[in-house]
Amino acid sequence: MPVRIFTLPFDTQRELFQEDELNRFCLSRQVTQKRAEFFSWRCKAWWTVRLEVEEAERKVILPESLDEEQTARFKRLREWRFAEAERKGLPAYVIATNRELEELARRRPQSLEAMRSIHGSGKAKLQRYGPALL
Repeated sequence: MPVRIFTLPFDTQRELFQEDELNRFCLSRQVTQKRAEFFSWRCKAWWTVRLEVEEAERKVILPESLDEEQTARFKRLREWRFAEAERKGLPAYVIATNRELEELARRRPQSLEAMRSIHGSGKAKLQRYGPALL
């Protein structure tokens, strides 16, 4: 089972632990075990959380309308999306939907401007992920 450890500082101004990253991580995973401990270091309060999570089984449903080259491109895009989602602690569909990846694989845009015509590719998403997708 994969394990993830979060060490969260206490924000004295807001009077709470900075738990946003922990919450994003837990949104898209099945936590099987957890352990939390409080500690003090250099006169500051900390919360350490150890989580064991189940590996999500990724079902690969390939679009039937793609040719062999497009299918290979679609698979690479999916792997990038899952890695990016894992890195950011977000569900994969927030990064890009299967429909968006299918269109990217089919149309293979060569610029951010060309990507604008792909469904779901708004300004913010293009700024955030466009260069990596190209």
